[in-house]
Amino acid sequence: MTHLPSFGLWYDFRNPLPWQRPFGQMYAEYLDQMVEAERLGYRSVWLSEHHFCEDGYTPSPLPIASPTGQRTKEMRIGTNI
Repeated sequence: MTHLPSFGLWYDFRNPLPWQRPFGQMYAEYLDQMVEAERLGYRSVWLSEHHFCEDGYTPSPLPIASPTGQRTKEMRIGTNI
């Protein structure tokens, strides 16, 4: 039996000032990216958590995990907390 490596994505949803864009736009683009990554064979999405950051670092990954699960079919969703 051959074991192929699986690849995943890691998101922290930071939105620093030099490249800042509206948060709704940023989240929509990342969700589109997750769907496309699944189509390309990526197997997982990891969402990290950190509090009190000015750049929008995800304070709670579970509200993001929900639309990720709705938009993808087989992507495994995990948290880096």
